[in-house]
Amino acid sequence: ALLLNSRMLDLFWDKEEVGFFFTSNDHELLIARAKTLEDGVIHSGNSVAVMNLLRLHELTLDESLKDKAVQTLCLFNGRMRKAPAAASFMIGALDFYLEPPISVVLAARRDDGEIAPFVSALNSAYFPNKVVSLADPADPKTAELLPVLRGKKPSAGKPVAYVCRDSTCSAPILEPQDLASRLGGKASGKASRKDVEKKVEVR
Repeated sequence: ALLLNSRMLDLFWDKEEVGFFFTSNDHELLIARAKTLEDGVIHSGNSVAVMNLLRLHELTLDESLKDKAVQTLCLFNGRMRKAPAAASFMIGALDFYLEPPISVVLAARRDDGEIAPFVSALNSAYFPNKVVSLADPADPKTAELLPVLRGKKPSAGKPVAYVCRDSTCSAPILEPQDLASRLGGKASGKASRKDVEKKVEVR
């Protein structure tokens, strides 16, 4: 995902005026390179790019990814206000940015069947704006790439879960039902309306 995202930035990011072009920089010469926002039968490229940047930021803590996402949100702010029905996925990405997301780390071996109840707990209800990752003790290379996984280990060989908000993680959650209960709590640190107007402005 990181390599693909890096390639996307190389090919489609507008280094002068921010946002993502619909065509790559090695495409045949066109009269103009468009930047799409409107969702059709598939989500617009800019919307998906922003959501991916924000989710990858949660995993990597790379502020440059978040910065590009915010710049793109600002670029399309006016168009989102004028035609929100045409930009539903971008508005979803905006909500992800404004409402602190929940990061859930499952600590277990990838082939451990006992992780299934935790996955079921994650899917038991609609928990918007969550990012789920796996800390597999047999895969230390991934933990090197993703700071959110560091220090997360199974307990006595049993799968556990951690719920993290604003870079602060819970103690290990040992039971799947406790994970579902924890996710149902209200996130703290919600941005104020003044913050929204300040952060997302027409450029």
